[in-house]
Amino acid sequence: MRAPRSSLLFVLLWMAILLAPLGARMSHRLFGWPDITVDPRAASRENRKLAPYPKFRELPTREWGRATEAWYNDHLPARNSLIDAYKFLHFRVLKAPLNQQVPGVGDWVFRRGGSWPEMDDYVGAFAFTPEQLDDWRTLIEGRVAWAEAHGTRFLQVLTPVKAQIHPDLISPVLRPLHGATARSQLLAAMADSPALTNLLCLSDAIDAARESGREVFYHDDHHVNAYGCYLLYREIDQRLRDLWFPDLPPPPPFYDDPPSNVVARLETGCFKAYDRLEVSVPGSRREALPSLGIPVQTRHYPQVPIYVVQPGERRYVVFAHDSFLRYPLYSWHFHPPEHFAVPLGPGFDRIAMILHRRFNRPLLEKAVRDEIPDVLIEQFPESKLTLSPVDAGLDDTLRRAAAFYRAQPLPAGDAVAEPPSLAFLSCAVFTRVAASGPDPATASLLSASGEVLDTQPLPSGVRRAVFFAPVSAPPPYTLSLSGATADSSSLETRSATPPSP
Repeated sequence: MRAPRSSLLFVLLWMAILLAPLGARMSHRLFGWPDITVDPRAASRENRKLAPYPKFRELPTREWGRATEAWYNDHLPARNSLIDAYKFLHFRVLKAPLNQQVPGVGDWVFRRGGSWPEMDDYVGAFAFTPEQLDDWRTLIEGRVAWAEAHGTRFLQVLTPVKAQIHPDLISPVLRPLHGATARSQLLAAMADSPALTNLLCLSDAIDAARESGREVFYHDDHHVNAYGCYLLYREIDQRLRDLWFPDLPPPPPFYDDPPSNVVARLETGCFKAYDRLEVSVPGSRREALPSLGIPVQTRHYPQVPIYVVQPGERRYVVFAHDSFLRYPLYSWHFHPPEHFAVPLGPGFDRIAMILHRRFNRPLLEKAVRDEIPDVLIEQFPESKLTLSPVDAGLDDTLRRAAAFYRAQPLPAGDAVAEPPSLAFLSCAVFTRVAASGPDPATASLLSASGEVLDTQPLPSGVRRAVFFAPVSAPPPYTLSLSGATADSSSLETRSATPPSP
């Protein structure tokens, strides 16, 4: 019995599809057509590693099909051309969103929803309540106070997203829908906060570069491009100089036409290579940092924390950041890990970069346990303000730290009258804290009569600060330790009006 012609055509079609890679390779070898070379930039553009050819001897039989399909999908002949053609049809011709991707003018692409709600923020979809804005302000002020009590400094960096810098490239249908952004709401809420100088918003600097004719974002990706990434580091460096380090040396220069010694990594400088930021810092090297759990070698590179040691003045900085400070670097995909360098300049000789982390309290405490950094810097895009401040690290400790930050210093003298309208906030600082047993260590605040007013946990470390809860009993106070020893201690008390019941 003869098979129906439709069945035969179906079999032939699938045989042709399955044998296409082999046929294309043979044709390429004999005639030079088609071009089956896998674009080395494909893994970089897609921010992932392409599937390797399956190692059938090492895989369970049940995984053969999945592994073969993954390899086939990533190595289909003319794959990149097919993807580009599909994107051209979908975005340029049909102008239709796809998942989180929103087409703009020409080949520009923006994102919506999920972990990158830049278009949602552009149209003003996030209207914060007063409580939410107060939580964000509390988080930033709490980190500033916590850092100062531990002998360091804190800088909060908000990086802009493409939709805020390039509204002219958003689809004409969406362009007029611009609303109040999360950044503008936060800045208004922090207008009278002393911690406003610890908040660095980079929108103006990036926008100024765009107005000067520079491209600062990738067209089809949400990251800043090579020059945009350089600007982020340059502006961070400038704010550090303005606030705390006036003699900080300048960052490496950026060259549109780099000298040969910079290209050869014999001199310091930055330039664009394969649409990424190449950073040349002779002597820069990666090292392990056990206190933050950073190894030198790991199979997960480049999406790993990194510790860099470079020639420079003896200063130490710890970053908690997202891919904006790493993905646009040439070393993300194209450079051996041992050549990793960042354009922060010789004002720092040690740079720890904790990727995809926020400074919650466990990370803060780990960062200062063995050595006090000169500055702690957290960077995240402004569209992430739409997430919860609690998820970003706001807890009771930082709330108490923020309350202490806002409180007023007491007048000179130990004795303070007991006005019923005042609450008293105290911060104790201990040096060389070492646990003396297996039980958690604690610090207690005692009244003049010896009554325990409040008790808080006390982790070990070279310098530890404890922010006590508000108390109504007036100073003077004393301190006591349980489960730990400390070389020295100090206590500062401030007054604040308690909230209305």
